[in-house]
Amino acid sequence: MSAIKSKFNTARLLHINYMMSSINDATDEIYEGLVDRDFDAIKTAITDVRKLVKDIEDSLKDEV
Repeated sequence: MSAIKSKFNTARLLHINYMMSSINDATDEIYEGLVDRDFDAIKTAITDVRKLVKDIEDSLKDEV
């Protein structure tokens, strides 16, 4: 594999891991909000998840 492809794949995987970590953090916030009945925190976390998933969806459109 060429160095350019390897650097691209590394950057791509770092981005994927960052996005998935962000989604996991937001879903953890939803869980904690449900347990604590912190409805404002739940709403914020749901908005965050929606934005993250939308970003992923938009990036797929760029690939097609």
